[in-house]
Amino acid sequence: MQTLDLHELKADEAIKCFLNEYENYQKTREAFRLVHGYGSSGEGGKIMRRVRQILQENSDKLKYSYGEDIDGNPGYTIIYPNQKMAPFTDLLAQEILGFCEVSKVQGKILSKFRKHGDSNIIRTLKNLEKHKMIKAGTKGIHKTWTKL
Repeated sequence: MQTLDLHELKADEAIKCFLNEYENYQKTREAFRLVHGYGSSGEGGKIMRRVRQILQENSDKLKYSYGEDIDGNPGYTIIYPNQKMAPFTDLLAQEILGFCEVSKVQGKILSKFRKHGDSNIIRTLKNLEKHKMIKAGTKGIHKTWTKL
């Protein structure tokens, strides 16, 4: 079984690498070990959380086994690709969805993802709303966003 090691990469780079390599493995339907690391927070790192979110969202297209269920090591996941994953792999959108698990005011979202630029963030929020993945609301005078 081949191994794809992401744990030394930054989260954005790791997710891009995973999505690209998944396609290659999917063509041959070859299972592979994805090393994402566990993170130093004690709650799982960004890479692990984001990879697992993507896997769960595409569970109808692949199978997977977490390392902790195999040998107690949460730093990897075995992936059995069957079909192409859903094309919705916009990393900013994925990050926003993860951040908005609990309702967030728009100002907090803009602040958290400011490196992407306000107009790009707002465009992404509206696109997520259009695809019924997030809903807009209000809290007092502030606009809020919550993942559906």
